[in-house]
Parts: sequence; structure tokens; C-alpha cells
Amino acid sequence: MKRWSTFLFLSILLIALPSCNRDSTEIPTDQIKSSCVRFVTVKKSGKIAVGSGFVINDKGDVVTNNHVIAGAKRIFLLHSANDRIMLYSAEVLAADREADLAVVSSKLKGPALPINSIAPKDDAHVRSYGFPAIADDQESYAPLFNIIGSKLDDLDLKTDGVDITKHMQEDKSVGQTVIPSGNNGIVSRTTNQHLLMVDDNGDETNDKGRSVTIVEHNINIGGGNSGGPFIDASGRVAGVVGQNRYKKDGGDNVKFAIAAVEELIPFLKNHSVTFRADPVDMSSLGKPSTKQLILFSLAGAAALVAVVLGVVLLFKQQRSQQKIPTRVFEEGFHNWMNGGKKPPVQPPPLPAGVAWELDVTGPSGFRQQVGLTDSDFVKGRGRVIVGRNADFCGVPIKHDSVSRQQLHLEVRNGSIFVADRNSSNGTKVNGGRLESPFKEQALKEGDRLEFGELSATIRRRF
Repeated sequence: MKRWSTFLFLSILLIALPSCNRDSTEIPTDQIKSSCVRFVTVKKSGKIAVGSGFVINDKGDVVTNNHVIAGAKRIFLLHSANDRIMLYSAEVLAADREADLAVVSSKLKGPALPINSIAPKDDAHVRSYGFPAIADDQESYAPLFNIIGSKLDDLDLKTDGVDITKHMQEDKSVGQTVIPSGNNGIVSRTTNQHLLMVDDNGDETNDKGRSVTIVEHNINIGGGNSGGPFIDASGRVAGVVGQNRYKKDGGDNVKFAIAAVEELIPFLKNHSVTFRADPVDMSSLGKPSTKQLILFSLAGAAALVAVVLGVVLLFKQQRSQQKIPTRVFEEGFHNWMNGGKKPPVQPPPLPAGVAWELDVTGPSGFRQQVGLTDSDFVKGRGRVIVGRNADFCGVPIKHDSVSRQQLHLEVRNGSIFVADRNSSNGTKVNGGRLESPFKEQALKEGDRLEFGELSATIRRRF
């Protein structure tokens, strides 16, 4: 039996080979997110600006937009990696008002993102990364700035950085501000425009500089995303996420990124900032050669024949030896043919005092039943965050298809509301997708939520 099980396993592995043509040069999402940095800038005028950026080299230099750091008195960087949240002080290394580009120096330690020296073509798949949550949730400002203010005199702030993990985890609504999120989209076109500039104090003006090459796209960009990495399908930098700093004819705001090839690379070279350029042609990425297609097809056909023969021989062997009851074998074979699915596991009964119930189900018998009490909402300042990251979520869901912060639930006047937290996979209510991140929608008894590969039913408990 053990011998035939090994045979079946190897056969199934061979069948999977044709689908394993993913390009080995693609940079993992976790590495991209580990490169992202949250900016908090205290202006000379006393105003505070927030934005995003990304590590460009192993010296701790970070790229962002000029309007994020213009007129800065102090610049602070928040970075999350290896389950630690670090606070750093930074200084402006170079800036370009007209192209809205800047780079700051720090002692931050994070993976550097390479730049693709081949520009993306129209209709190419792209993704923007950044930190929009703090701009949409004004209540997060005060506690975050209190934490930063308490560390201003720390001698390590300008050297190795200060570990503020404990402070950030004490308030989950603050901790989520250092978790980057990504959104998918398509390139519309590459064009040239004159961007609106900011003055030396960081205030917006109607002045325009030189013509700048930008990449227009269809990704919704929220406040706080400015300066984040604009990533192509290979995981390399194709641009720097820009703010709505020019308008098309008719007055509509345009979603764009400042082009890496025409603007960012020359900017870094002119200021002697080190970086890595990788020429990856996206038009040929992931396409197998004719020889590979033939080999994959032959391997797939051979593996399919091997599986059929293995199942027949295994069936004959167990019938002759009579070691396994026919019913047990048929049930095991049925489960194997259905991807190993098992009956859903029934969770234990919920404790007394539960006000709301969230029954989460998914593939392969996944089930998680969550009870929410009034005290749970009080602890989260009226909200309970649902997601994969247990450090920053009141309701952690242990499933890889769920974003680290998927959604939040809020109770007001006896009613419950839901909002997507700018997750990578989105959230649906009764089949309809929540289009705007952090925009709450009322729920009623029996409504069905969908996120990742999971679904959940909300019920009221009395």
C-alpha cells in the first residue's frame, strides 16, 4: 500500500508540472511589502504630512514624492519587518520639485527593490503599494503621533532606529497604519504632462514645471499612497505612485505614476544614489518556449496514463488481499478524486454573552465560528478588524487567501456595518463587491460576506 501511495503521489506531481511555468525572476509580494515605508513628515509650518516610500538600496535610502517631504522640519519613517515595527529619523538626500521625486537617507534596514529599465506597455498589468489607511481614518493620527513624540529624544532614533512594536500593538487601530496594501490595475498609456508643484513649505501651488513622463493607470489611489512603489508583473519598480497633481481636459483627476525609465532612473543617477536596474521584458514574461510546451504536454499525458494504471493496480491489489473493506476503499478513492475534501468540522458551541456570530466556511472543510461581544467592539474603539494578521486583528482568520487586514465590522445603535480595509482581494456582500475601501455598508441578519476563498454569514445572537 505504501509503495502504491508513493507511486500515486509522484504521478500527481508530474501532472502539476505543466502549470509550473511561472517566471523564476518574479519578486515575491512579501519582499515588495517589506520594502515599503510609511512617511510621517512634520513641516516647518507645523502641519503634518503622511505618505509612502520604498527602499532603493542597502544603505537605507528611500524614494518618495517631493510633496511628501517638502518643507520638512523632521522626517520619520515607520517600517514593519520580521514581526517588528521600527521608527527611524531621515534626512532629505535629493529632491526634484518638477518631477515630484525625492530620496531620503536613513539607517533603515529593508530589502531594496530593483527598477525595471524596460518601461511597461499599454494594457500591462501593474500594482501600486502604499499606506492609505491613516489618511482614511483620522482617529489614527493622535495615538500614532503620541508614540512618535515620546521617542524624539531617543539617541538611537538617528542611528539604528527605535523598536516601537510594543507601543503599536497596544492599539490595533494604530498598528495597522504600518501594514502596506496593494491594488491591481492596468496601464492606460505613457504620456508627458506638466505637474503642479509645491513651494518650499510644502504647500500646493498652481505653478507648473517642465514636462514629466508619467504612466497613467486605472488604480484607485487613496491619500497616504503618494510615493509608494508602482510595480509591474515581474515585481520590479515601473514608477513612483503620484498624487492627483494635474488635471485632464474637463477637470477629471488622473491616476498616474512617475515613470521609472524616463524620470526615476535619471534622477537617481544625477544625484549619485545607488540602485539596481533589471531589464525584464514584460511582453515575454512567463511564456514557455515551443520545446517546453512539447515536453510539458508529453509529461502530462504520460503522468495521466500512470495515474490511471496506478489506480487500477491498487484496486486489484486491495481486493485480492481483502485487507481493506470495499466501503472504506471507495470512500478514500472518492475523497482523493475530489481533491482530498473532508466533511466540514463542526466548531464548538459559542460561549454565553455573544452578541453577533460570524460563521466562516471555505474549501477543504475549512470552518471557523467567531462570537463577538459588546466588549470586543469597545476594545477596538467601536470596530473589530478581521484578517490574517493576529497582531493587528481582533478576529484573526487562519487562511492564506485572506488579506492581513481584510475588513472591519462596526456596531452603531444596535446595527452592524462592514467596510473593506483596502484588501488585495476585496470584500463582497451578498455577491456585490464593496468598491470603496473604508466605506461602510449596513448588514442585516443572514447577510453573506465573501473574501478570498472564504464566505461568512452574519447572525444576531440574543
